[in-house]
Amino acid sequence: MKKILSIILILIATTNLYSQKAVFEKEYSQFPFKLKIDNSGIYSIASFDVEDDVISFSSFTKTGIYEFRNGKYSKITSSKKQGIDFVAGVDMERNHLRKSNIETSHKETILFKKNFLNGKSVLEDSGGNISGTNGEEIVMSVPNRNQLIIKSNIPELKKEMVFDFSTNLACADLIGIDESGNLYVLIEKYLSDIPLKVEREVYTISSDGNILSRLLLSNIKYLYTLKDLQIDADGNLYHLLSYTDRAVIVKWEDLALPTNRIIKFSEEINEEIHFNDFVPTDEVLKESFQNLSKTESGASRTEALKIAETYVLHQYNCTSSNLAPIDITAPDGDIIRTPEWLIVGTNARVPYKWGGFNTLEQFDAGLANGKYAGDINTDGVSPNYAFGVDCSGYVSRCWQLSYHSSTRNMPGITTQYDSWDDLKPGDGIHKIGHVRLFVERNVNGSIKLVESTSRGWGVSYYSYTLSDLSAYTPIYYNNMESNYNDQRPTLVSSELISENLVSLNWNCDTTEILGYRVYNSEDGDAWNIVLDETNCTTTSAEININGSANYFRVSSVKSDSPDFSESNWSNVLGVSVYASEKKALIVDGFERESGSWRGAGHTFVLKYGNSLEALSINFISIKNSELQNGLFQLENYDYVFWILGDESTVDETFNSTDQAHVIEYLESGGNLFVSGSEIGWDLDYKGSEKDKDFYNNYLKANYLSDDAEYPFSVEGLENTALAGCSFNFGQTYEEDYPDEIETQNGSTLCLKYSNGKGAGIEYTGYFGNTTVNSSLIYLAFPLESTANAEHFNEVISNSINYFNSPKLGVGDDVNRVIDYSLEQNYPNPFNPSTTIEFAIPKIGMVNLKVYNILGEEVAELINREMNRGFQSVKFDATHLSSGLYYFRISIDSFVDVKKMLLIK
Repeated sequence: MKKILSIILILIATTNLYSQKAVFEKEYSQFPFKLKIDNSGIYSIASFDVEDDVISFSSFTKTGIYEFRNGKYSKITSSKKQGIDFVAGVDMERNHLRKSNIETSHKETILFKKNFLNGKSVLEDSGGNISGTNGEEIVMSVPNRNQLIIKSNIPELKKEMVFDFSTNLACADLIGIDESGNLYVLIEKYLSDIPLKVEREVYTISSDGNILSRLLLSNIKYLYTLKDLQIDADGNLYHLLSYTDRAVIVKWEDLALPTNRIIKFSEEINEEIHFNDFVPTDEVLKESFQNLSKTESGASRTEALKIAETYVLHQYNCTSSNLAPIDITAPDGDIIRTPEWLIVGTNARVPYKWGGFNTLEQFDAGLANGKYAGDINTDGVSPNYAFGVDCSGYVSRCWQLSYHSSTRNMPGITTQYDSWDDLKPGDGIHKIGHVRLFVERNVNGSIKLVESTSRGWGVSYYSYTLSDLSAYTPIYYNNMESNYNDQRPTLVSSELISENLVSLNWNCDTTEILGYRVYNSEDGDAWNIVLDETNCTTTSAEININGSANYFRVSSVKSDSPDFSESNWSNVLGVSVYASEKKALIVDGFERESGSWRGAGHTFVLKYGNSLEALSINFISIKNSELQNGLFQLENYDYVFWILGDESTVDETFNSTDQAHVIEYLESGGNLFVSGSEIGWDLDYKGSEKDKDFYNNYLKANYLSDDAEYPFSVEGLENTALAGCSFNFGQTYEEDYPDEIETQNGSTLCLKYSNGKGAGIEYTGYFGNTTVNSSLIYLAFPLESTANAEHFNEVISNSINYFNSPKLGVGDDVNRVIDYSLEQNYPNPFNPSTTIEFAIPKIGMVNLKVYNILGEEVAELINREMNRGFQSVKFDATHLSSGLYYFRISIDSFVDVKKMLLIK
């Protein structure tokens, strides 16, 4: 009797476990951001966070982050003065931590996974390769439909966990780790391939690898979201359910309690709602697009990926006549509206154009003739007054078709795969109304693709889980080559070993690789094969070059006769050869593919190389791993340009080895240019004491906040290295949260964001305890994300001029500056500019002004703290008339005045 009673009590207790309750429910009309419904999805809420009974929401637009507290919404800003401690990202594809000024902010992880084990940290996920701000490394690997492998370096967790499935595993995603070390993993399983139907479960897994519980999720997804699940420290799971009219957040408790049964939602909320069943299937159906069965000559998978990349990277200029941010009626009667992110000036990424099928040449010609850049108004099509590509127009171009095959007509020229496992690079992911180009499968089973989409109204790379692709089918173009190769190399060094000979080295998975193809270009536009797989069979090569600058990319070729398939090509590295004795080193430290830039490899070394080439400066380029391997020394180069993009804490902007190299370089008279949006966050805010010291004393900056705030443009300050430089950034790729910085230890602010916040610093002086001067320019945003080549070149040119300005040379005795002095300007007389030099024996406040013969101030050249040493400044008198002028300097108690003569 007691045994039966115990069983009954256990059953009663069990039924009360794993409870679900709604903690939030609001109609979409009550949200601070609107719904956007288009062929590719339904967009509004992108991410959410729950902590301490406060709910935060973010959107797909730049409307910001909103808290819901005490029944009201309030927008979260990044203003330090207002005491707000959180900034969250709005480009929701990037799984990247937005920062807070207060470590304990509950809102800092709105977009990200959380690890509460041994104190809260944030985990960044790059398609299953997960890194943490405290050094955690976790790999969620789905090698096939039968197995999930979880590997971790976290001491409290089992090093490797292996889970078997019955041939139905699609992909896996880590939601987070609670304070007890339990892992919460989203598992997606195929119920059927065609039509695609996916089941989602949350597995709670103990630290020693045992499955504690399985929760079958309700498939209510009216909105496409980037994060609809999260946990808290206690292991409570929050699930955002998006209905057709409202959003509900459900809380699940006790999922860490072991059970063999599958936990399910209550029947009233266990229904099927998916955004792909609600998006429109309308599309342009023009007579010229009706080619139901036309199949042309064979297409190359590698060429498809290369063409896809050119549309993502394409740069072009817009005038006001090319833009219509609000609806405007074209001469043909169609209403046109261009994407809101376009600006007057240089842009990047080809914009979405309803019905568009333009080549890059046609697109550029259309803009030059005053036509509109894209058209996101999908009520009608204007073939003659707007230029760009829509989803099917883009894929048709990538497949090298001579005509625009609409999504409705694509079944006539394609074949549907039976399984999603059969997808190869360059294939299509298709439904009537939208089509995407498959790039590669991520390690966790999710899919990376490239598309022209309403999500960002342009051509971009994205990643999707299989549940996001319900209603889509995997297809291949009938005349596409059958074989494929996903073993893409990474170029690690491009070194000049003699006047006409370059040494290249790269990394690659060599399994079944026959050889490699090495591509060469002198301008970064036209690429030619200089070595192929028959004469290049190792991961290095020596190339004879002609011309001053040469750039390289590498692909691998598989030994799958007779088609010998080629991989997508690598990143770009390059060299230049000039008579100049000056040498530069470009260090590519940007390895992050889960941030703002999501493509396969990148070409950003090209921008720096082109600028240095224009200045006739010799350069080579390497990945920063080559410094860590000890294969290159910074001290061998007059200038070092270090690219960091939006590399952050989990990727390490400057690790300890990098720091050691930079310290040695700056203590020996070097000239360093650094650019990146997360350096201050990584080193000064999240870093160790050693990191902070490096940032404050060697990058000469102090980190203030993560958010310089939109819009993103910068302006150089007068009498600094970047005076006259004014440009936009965040175009080549969207960099939406650059660091805000201020001066530290004698540096000078040389660049400000358009809102007045600090964007860049310059410094010439002593580093550490050395007796030589070095120079530094550090930008707190990615310079390569500007689309304007002229402005980019101006920054690099001005930086070189700054590095070459008079200063103590290597080995000179700093004690030469033993007193204050003001030198006579030169040339004198002058027209229209002259140089004024002075000396400072110690850090001090410098004020340098110019007066006319009436004693009226006509210019203030310097008014800031400056470091000790010999200094100089240029005075441009273009706006002044001929005559006698005086320049007066005051440094602490030192004052001096000299005359100069302007003759025009």
